[in-house]
Amino acid sequence: MKNVKNERKIYMYYTTTSSNKEARRIAKNLITNNLSVCINVIPSVSSFYNDGNKFCKSNEVIMIIKSQIEKQEFIKNLKKIHNYEIPFISIIESSCMSEKYIKWAYSQTFFSNS
Repeated sequence: MKNVKNERKIYMYYTTTSSNKEARRIAKNLITNNLSVCINVIPSVSSFYNDGNKFCKSNEVIMIIKSQIEKQEFIKNLKKIHNYEIPFISIIESSCMSEKYIKWAYSQTFFSNS
C-alpha cells in the first residue's frame, strides 16, 4: 500500500536521465501507476563530471516529478524503472505550495477517495 500521511502534501523530486525518450518512458510509468500527478521534463542540459580522473561532459534531461508519495517509497519505485545504474534522485523542499494545487493533485489520482 502506498505510504501517504493524513496531511495532504506534494513532494517534488529531481532526477536526470539520458534522453527525452527515457524521460517519457519514466513519466508514463509513474503517472499511469499513480506515483506522480505531474512531471516537468527539461530537455538538453549539459552535465559535467569526473569519471575516475577523466573530465566528462554528457547531455541529459532534467525531470521534476510532483508526487504524493513519501521519499522512501517514491525513491524505491523510481530506482526500479530508472535507466541509470546509480541515478541521482533528490527531493526539492517547498514551504509555500498552493492549497488549490494540492487539492487538484489529489483529485487526479487514487488519493481522491481518501
